[in-house]
Amino acid sequence: MATLFHTSYLPVSPEVAWERIAAVGKVHEIVPAIASCTVDGDRRFCTFADGAVLKERLISVDRDLMRLAYTITESPFGLEYHSAALQIVAEGSGARLLWTTDIKPDGLKDSMQPLFGQLFGQLTESLSAA
Repeated sequence: MATLFHTSYLPVSPEVAWERIAAVGKVHEIVPAIASCTVDGDRRFCTFADGAVLKERLISVDRDLMRLAYTITESPFGLEYHSAALQIVAEGSGARLLWTTDIKPDGLKDSMQPLFGQLFGQLTESLSAA
């Protein structure tokens, strides 16, 4: 299993950053690469501008830990397995965003890293402007 890890300091309070992440049906508002998003129970459907769709299962939205865990169940990326967690922790006068993603097959890590890096950059920028 390959792990992708991203972290960034956010110049906003942990609570402000968390509220934006916890609004799981509004991910398209904080990640511009996602054109639209709908939620049906524990299922989230994210559509990119090119029409590609990610089908996800929301595992947990833990308000005490400020942690969102989810898995991609269907995607155009050829993933056999995906598990991810976004977490906000207090740091100084702001917050730290942590994003850990485990994927299979391992060989996809190099090709997925630029996409995940781009998505993380968009997320960081949006949350920093909150």
